[in-house]
Amino acid sequence: MTFVVTRTSGWNDEVPPCDEAYMKKSTWRLDVRTVNTPEKLNHKVTMENWYLVGTDHKVNSDNHIERKIEAERTFWFVDIADLSELIQFQQKYGEIIITEPWTITDITPPGTLEIEIYDDYRE
Repeated sequence: MTFVVTRTSGWNDEVPPCDEAYMKKSTWRLDVRTVNTPEKLNHKVTMENWYLVGTDHKVNSDNHIERKIEAERTFWFVDIADLSELIQFQQKYGEIIITEPWTITDITPPGTLEIEIYDDYRE
């Protein structure tokens, strides 16, 4: 199974989050921000330019703003064949979190999940 892989402490997208990771371009179709209005975004994203990019701008059921966009981005991926390999991965890197990626949807292959190597505080 193919997973998007990230590292909590990873702030540089150029650095692989783990030894097994490989880069691949995928279509990024949903941009979700953890605020409920564009005015609460940082100074780089103003209310005007939030609405200039993408379509279907709205507040979702989690009370976060979102928009649909069509853009290619590069993400880190890792292939894990079975539960045994997943356990080996976890033993090698420590605590992991498996979720649906909140930054991308409809990536190829559909239904791809994200493994976050939880090596730093993020809450």
